[in-house]
Amino acid sequence: MPGKRLGRNRWLVAGALLCACWLGLSEAGAESDGAERGSTTTSSALPAPSVSELPATTPAVRAELELARRLMSGKGVALDVVAGAALAERIAESGNAAAQMILSSYYLVGLGVEQKSDVAAGWMQKAADQNVPQAQAQLAFFYIRGIGVKTDYARALRLARAAADRGVADGEDALGYLYASGLGVSADGSEARKWLMRAADRKFEPAMYHLGEAYRDGKAFPADKVLAFAWFSIAAANARSPAERDNAARARDDLVETALPDDLATGRQLAASWKPGTDLAASRASAAQPRAAGAAGAPATTDNLIVSGAAPTLPFGEAPARPVDLPLVLKLRIQEFDVQPDGTYTLTVHSETEVKNEAGVKPAGEIPIPFSEELQKVDVLEAYTLKRDGRKLPVDPSAIHTQLRPGAPTQPMFDDQRQKVVIFPDVEIGDTTLLTVRITAKPLIPGLFSVTYPFNRTVLQNDTRLTIRAPKSLALLTETHDVKFEQRTEGDKAIYEWRFANPSPIPENVTALDARDRWPRLLASSFRSYDQLASAYWALAQPKIAVTPAIQKMADEITAGVSDRRKQAELIYYWVSRHIRYVALEFGVGAVVPHEAKSVLANGYGDCKDHTVLFAALLKAKGIASTIVLINLGYSYSLGTPPAIGALNHAITWLPDFEIYADTTNGAAPFGTLPFQEYGKPVVHATASGPALRRTPVLAQNLATSTIKTTAHLDAQGRITGDSETSATGPLGVELRHAALGIQSTGAEHAAILWLRAKGFEGTGRFEFDSPSDPAPSYRITGHFRTEPRMELLSGSGFFLPVGLAVGNLPGDYLMGMLAFRDVRGLEPTPCFSGHQVEELSLELPEGRWLRGLPKGTEIKNQFMSYKSEWSQSGRTVTVRREFTSTVDQPLCIGETRALAARVLNTIRGDYNASVALNSN
Repeated sequence: MPGKRLGRNRWLVAGALLCACWLGLSEAGAESDGAERGSTTTSSALPAPSVSELPATTPAVRAELELARRLMSGKGVALDVVAGAALAERIAESGNAAAQMILSSYYLVGLGVEQKSDVAAGWMQKAADQNVPQAQAQLAFFYIRGIGVKTDYARALRLARAAADRGVADGEDALGYLYASGLGVSADGSEARKWLMRAADRKFEPAMYHLGEAYRDGKAFPADKVLAFAWFSIAAANARSPAERDNAARARDDLVETALPDDLATGRQLAASWKPGTDLAASRASAAQPRAAGAAGAPATTDNLIVSGAAPTLPFGEAPARPVDLPLVLKLRIQEFDVQPDGTYTLTVHSETEVKNEAGVKPAGEIPIPFSEELQKVDVLEAYTLKRDGRKLPVDPSAIHTQLRPGAPTQPMFDDQRQKVVIFPDVEIGDTTLLTVRITAKPLIPGLFSVTYPFNRTVLQNDTRLTIRAPKSLALLTETHDVKFEQRTEGDKAIYEWRFANPSPIPENVTALDARDRWPRLLASSFRSYDQLASAYWALAQPKIAVTPAIQKMADEITAGVSDRRKQAELIYYWVSRHIRYVALEFGVGAVVPHEAKSVLANGYGDCKDHTVLFAALLKAKGIASTIVLINLGYSYSLGTPPAIGALNHAITWLPDFEIYADTTNGAAPFGTLPFQEYGKPVVHATASGPALRRTPVLAQNLATSTIKTTAHLDAQGRITGDSETSATGPLGVELRHAALGIQSTGAEHAAILWLRAKGFEGTGRFEFDSPSDPAPSYRITGHFRTEPRMELLSGSGFFLPVGLAVGNLPGDYLMGMLAFRDVRGLEPTPCFSGHQVEELSLELPEGRWLRGLPKGTEIKNQFMSYKSEWSQSGRTVTVRREFTSTVDQPLCIGETRALAARVLNTIRGDYNASVALNSN
C-alpha cells in the first residue's frame, strides 16, 4: 500500500510477512511495512515464535519452504524471487495453509509476483477456511481496511474473535483494535484494553503499538500521553523487524514534541519497568514524580538518558545525497569541553574539512567562529590549508578578522555578538582546511553549564566527537538522541563522550519544527531540574523589579480613575507594549539577565526580559502579581530533560490572578491574546520555589478567525478594478496588525503596487486601516485597486479569480499546516491550531463574455477539520467561496491527525488550481 501511513495498514503488511517468520522463514528484500514510508526492508533477522503455533507442516514441505526462503533471500543460492514465489505458490496450491499465508504476503507487497491485494486476500481466505487462527486474525485486518475485499467490520469481528478465543496474539490484537476503534461493535475501553493487553503480554509488538495509539488518540479510554509514550517505547523495544521498530520509535518521538520533560521521564520509567503481566495504568497512578518536577537534587531515574529513534525520513522519497554530489566533507570534528565547578569552561575545537567541488571552496576556505565578546575569549591555535600534494599553507594572522555576526545589529551598543573569520590561503578542490581553536567562557547563570548540540543530517560527516570533562562533584544530566554515548571516570573527573557519523546525508531538511528537535542531538546540564533553573533565574531577575517612586507614579498615571484590577493590568499592558520600544540587548550575562525596571522606564526601550521586569514592576505598584516566564519563540515544542537556558530564547509574563499569559513585546496583540508561536508551548515560570514547568494553553476554538472578501469587475480592455477587505480576530488578527505595520513602513500606495505585482498584475491601489495598536478584538484592512489591461484574460486562457488587495492566509493554509510544506505523506509533526477562515472572491465579467464552464467545488470533512469550496454564477458575476474550519486540542498534529491533515491539505492545494476561462459571443 505505498503512499499510505504505516500506522493504518501495518498489520496487513508486517503481520502477513510474519507468517513466514513463524516457520523460521523471512522475506529478504521484501517491501514490508517500511514500504509505507518509501523505504525497503532487507533484513532477514526477524525472530521466530514456536513452530507449534502454525498448522502442521511435514518435513518435506518444510524443506521446500526453506528453499523458497533461500531463493527469496539469496542465502546459499542464487537470488531469484520469482522462482521463490513460484515454489511457494505450488506448495500453497497443494492446500498447505502455512504456504498460503506466506504467498498472501507476497501478493500483498508484490514480492516475486505482481502486486494484487485481491489475490492476497484470496490466499489468506483459503488458510482461514482451514480454521487456522493466525490466518483468521490476518484476514480480519483485510476486512477492517478493505484490502482486496469490501470493508466488512462484522466479518472482521467474527474472524478476530475466533482467533482470539484460541489464544492467538494476532486475533487478540485484532479484536482489541476493533473494540478500541468502535468498528463492528460499540467502542468498549474495558474490552479493548483486555484483549490488547493479552496480546501485549505475549510480547506481540502490534498490540503494544495499538495500545500506544489508543492512549495517544483517546480511543475507547481517556487520552494519556504518558501511557502512550510508554507503550510506543515498549513496542520499539519488542519490535520483530527494523521497520516495526522505526515506526514505533517515530510515534514515540512525535510525542516528545507535545509532552513536558517530567511526563516523559515517567513514561520512560514505566517502559523500563514493564514486563508481561504489568498493569501500566496502575503503575502510572502510583509512579513517583520525576526529578524535573521536584526540588533540586531529588533522585533521578537516570542521569544519562539515551534515546534511539527512527532515522529521519527523506523528503518525497529521495535517496540520500551521494558524497560526490556534496560540496564538502567534514572529515573530522573534535570538540572538548573542560568544565570547572563554577560552570566556566574551556572548549577546544578541531575540524578538518575537505573540498569536493567549486561550491565547497568558500565555506571551507572562510570559517566563522561565533562568540560573545564579553563572555568568551577565542584563540586560533592552528589553521592551515592542506594541499592535495601534502603541502601545508598556514593562515597568516592578518587573515583572521573579527566582525559583527551576520544578522547582528549594526550598532555595537546593542549586543556583543561577534565572530572571528579565518580565511585560508589557496583553497582548491581536493584540498582540506584544518582549524584548531580554543574558547574560554564564563557561564550565563552562575554555576550553570549546559550545552545543546544538534548533528546536522544534511552534512557528510565522517567522524564527529564531543567530549565533556567535568568534576565528579558537578554531575551532569545528559540526554542523547541517535548518537553513540559513553561515560567513564578519570580520577576526580567524569568524562562524557559522544560520537557521530553521517555517511548518507539527507538532501534537505524537510521539517516543520526546529531541526534541533528532530535531528540526532545531545543535551547536557549541571542543573538538576527546571525548578533549580527557575529559582536561579528568579534570583537574578527579582531585584530588578523594584517599585521606585518613578515606577509608582507611572503606574498611577496609567490607571488613573480605574479601580478594576483586570482593567488596570490591561491598561499597563498596552502602555508598555506601545511606549517601550523593543530593542535586542545581548551583552554577556545581559543576554539572559534583565536591566532594572527603572532604567527601562527611563530609556523607553528594552528587550523581552526588560519588558517583563518593567511590566512586573508597574503591576506590582498596583498590587497585581506576575511571574516572568521563559519560552521558546521558534518552532520548538519540546524541552529536554537536562535544563538548558539556550532553548528558552524569549520571555513573557504570567498573571495568575487572571490566568493570562501576556507578551508586551509583540506590539500588536490584544490583552489576553498571544501570537501563534506562543500557544501550546512548554514554559518555565521563574519562581523562587514550586513547580516551574508548565505549558501555555492550546489556542481555544473560535478565537482565531479571518474573512477575506474581494469584489472586482473585468472590463472589455482586460482591466480589473475592485475592492478588498480582510478582517481577523485572535492570533490571525495579530498577524493582520503586523501586516498593517509592514504596509505603514512601505507606504499605503506603494505597498498596493508591490502586492498586485506579487500576484502577477501591474496596477495601482491603496490600503486603508486603523492603527495597528487598536485594542479592538477584530482588526480590518481594506483596499481599492485598478490593474493595467491584461488582454489574455479575454482570449480564452485560464486564470484565477483575482484576490486583489486581500491580505492574510488562504482558507486551509497555516492552521493545520502550511500549504507550501510538501510533507505529502504526513510523517512530520506540524504546529496545528483551531480556527476558522473564509474567502469570497467575485468577478463581474464584461459585456459579451461568458464562462466556458464553472469549476467544480470541493468538500472535505473529518473529526479535525472541514473544507468547502463552492462556485456560483449570477448574471455576469462569478463567485467562489472557500471556508475552512479546524478543531484540535493539541499544539502539534502528529500520527493519524497529521496524516489526515496532509491528505486534506493536498486536496486543498489542488482545489486552488481551479481556474476560469472566457468565451466571446
